[in-house]
Amino acid sequence: MAESMSTESRAIVQVSLKIGKYPPKLDEIDQVEVCGICLDESPRLSHVIEECHHVFCADCLHFHCHNEMDQGTWLIKCPGSGCDVTISADVLWAVLDEKTFIKQQKRAEEQEAERRVLAEEVEVDWCPRCRAISRVSSEVYSNGRRRADCEKCGYPFCTKCRSWWHGKVRISW
Repeated sequence: MAESMSTESRAIVQVSLKIGKYPPKLDEIDQVEVCGICLDESPRLSHVIEECHHVFCADCLHFHCHNEMDQGTWLIKCPGSGCDVTISADVLWAVLDEKTFIKQQKRAEEQEAERRVLAEEVEVDWCPRCRAISRVSSEVYSNGRRRADCEKCGYPFCTKCRSWWHGKVRISW
């Protein structure tokens, strides 16, 4: 008889056992934690993203974080459908090993700095030394040369020839 029980009925029974009432109230049924990725009900090791209240089991959240980092995304968003909340450092600390967490935090800071510079709508260029984003000076020198200073490594360079900034000195092409 228990085998023919529907998923919905099984959820009601599980909730009633959890809260000690049968039948449970409708708002109590919604309190069953279900992983937003694998849909496992009442995952053993679950994490709640506090800002959006989405719940994920540790294994799924660990896989999601590593998948995002493998794709070059270091500001990791909640995997909930349509959710744009960035996962907090507390949750990341719980699902990542220490070495990966430190690497993720460092890269996330760099990615956030790049995002802020791009949001300012100033002209930017990529540093030829470290490939980080750099703000370009508004002052234009002869032959359209402009100076850019890398915010990561401090390398000053010419936006035209991509070498070390040579100032107002004329260079022959």
